[in-house]
Amino acid sequence: MTKQNVKVTTPAEEVERQRSVLAQWEAEAATARAELESLQSRAGEEVLDDAAAASRLPALMGQLSARMDIAQRAIEAQRPRVAAAESAYLLAEAEKLRGPVKRAENALARHRERTAELLRLLEEHEGPFVPKALLDFEENKSSAGPHEYVLARSEVMENDLAALRRPVLVLEELAAGRDPMLNPELSGGLWLGQPDPAEVFPPAVWGPDAVVPAPAYLRAVHAARERVEQIDREAEACQRLIEAADARRAELGEAARVTGEAKARQKLSSLEERRADAEAALESLVAATVQTEQVDA
Repeated sequence: MTKQNVKVTTPAEEVERQRSVLAQWEAEAATARAELESLQSRAGEEVLDDAAAASRLPALMGQLSARMDIAQRAIEAQRPRVAAAESAYLLAEAEKLRGPVKRAENALARHRERTAELLRLLEEHEGPFVPKALLDFEENKSSAGPHEYVLARSEVMENDLAALRRPVLVLEELAAGRDPMLNPELSGGLWLGQPDPAEVFPPAVWGPDAVVPAPAYLRAVHAARERVEQIDREAEACQRLIEAADARRAELGEAARVTGEAKARQKLSSLEERRADAEAALESLVAATVQTEQVDA
């Protein structure tokens, strides 16, 4: 028998395929709606110009209404398929990240076992042992001012493991249809400043190449665009005031004064710097592709 080459669809390709089907039916619904509205808008004139149109138009309108209804039903049936494909894709991406997590878990378990054995031997030799980091913490916790603590190796390993687990949990939350920003397990150390969400959300859901953009990413892009637009509106207001001042001086002479002109010129200069920063922030969200090193499980 001759082997047949069977194309295997990747989860990302399946997402695009299901979205394409949805887009086709959305386009069909929009076309039927536009045709029906056009027909309805000119129906009165057609009936007055052609009496036969009165018997012809109802059938045409009925057909267009039926097309709209069928397309809308197809859309409603297709949306869960798109969601299922997106969920499967997100879980597949999460699976890719489990290898490093598992290795870190095993390394931490071995380290804890070794530490427990060494502490047991030390206690047999010297008596009860209290880590220096704990002593430092107890000594300094009641005093004012910043303090530096040397983390134990196990604490460093725990922090590294938590950092590896976060993207997996983010993907699992999104796959379940939940916003990771609302997950209490993530909210403590993720959204209050450290680390930056862009460093935790994997490229599958964050950035211009995201197959399934996370709600947090879409909100970040929207907020960045809003900042640029707000600065533009403020700059336009300043420019209008400056132009009015120039026009007044042209009419009344150079000695003419316009209230707020100096402040507007000063603000316009600062707005130029703010806009450059806002544009850079937006550019980093919508144009920069995050580069990550792929690690096999």
